Amino acid sequence: MLGWFLRIVIFLLIAEHIIISWGPDIINAIASRYSGQEVEVVKKDPDRKSILEKTYEKIKDFLEELRK
Repeated sequence: MLGWFLRIVIFLLIAEHIIISWGPDIINAIASRYSGQEVEVVKKDPDRKSILEKTYEKIKDFLEELRK
């Protein structure tokens, strides 16, 4: 039971990372292909980060503090 729960959580974290990181690029590419010209349907927010990216940065900062 715990194994299934962990798999679902990992799957959701990876899906959220993919949607936030590459979602706007994929949507704009599909829209551009179907419209026949370069269009921007969704703008990518450079400040928006996924849970995995935020966690990575916190761990990185924590380890840097330990080194000092």
